[in-house]
Amino acid sequence: MIRSTTTVVLALVLALLVSSPAAADPRIGLSNDGVTFGQGLAQPLYDPEVRWVPGDTRGSSFFVRNQAGEAAFLSIDVLGSEVDSLLETGDLTISARGADGPWRDISTTGTQRLVEDLGISSGQVTRVDVEVSFAPESVNQSQTKQLELDFRVRLTQDPNGVVDIDDGVLPGTGGAPLPALIIGLALLGGGIIATSRRRQEENDHV
Repeated sequence: MIRSTTTVVLALVLALLVSSPAAADPRIGLSNDGVTFGQGLAQPLYDPEVRWVPGDTRGSSFFVRNQAGEAAFLSIDVLGSEVDSLLETGDLTISARGADGPWRDISTTGTQRLVEDLGISSGQVTRVDVEVSFAPESVNQSQTKQLELDFRVRLTQDPNGVVDIDDGVLPGTGGAPLPALIIGLALLGGGIIATSRRRQEENDHV
């Protein structure tokens, strides 16, 4: 299995939280526009300066190119989370799809599959769409939380095959939660297997 790491961060804070990507794998290309590819995305998926309010739903996309020289299957998982998160309270819903396929969404905690074994031939470019929804009924307590959302992105030759033993979890970046309604979502670095860690903290002053 070809593997490396990347980070996806979702935060209700004033600044976008990021961590340095681990070693990228040249056998995969990532792009914001589907034209210029590199080992990571040049721009975050969501502008960290944009204010989010309850009821907002926003979509964004990035592109994956199979540069491995052989066909593979793409899967994207949302990893398990701590309790008392925006997903657990139902305030946040994350959806994704690959190559105009069916949307899959999650609104509960735990590792869940968003893109399922999407076939990608050698050299093929595939668009991945991500949508984030902030519940209209979200209360002030939820709006003061910090949330780091983690994805695992995997390309394998066999969709039923290899189990990744060392999944390369990246450390969180920390940072104090702030009472703001700004969500920053970034995809950094690159790799055929990409993993980060999600951490959520409540602001002590609601």
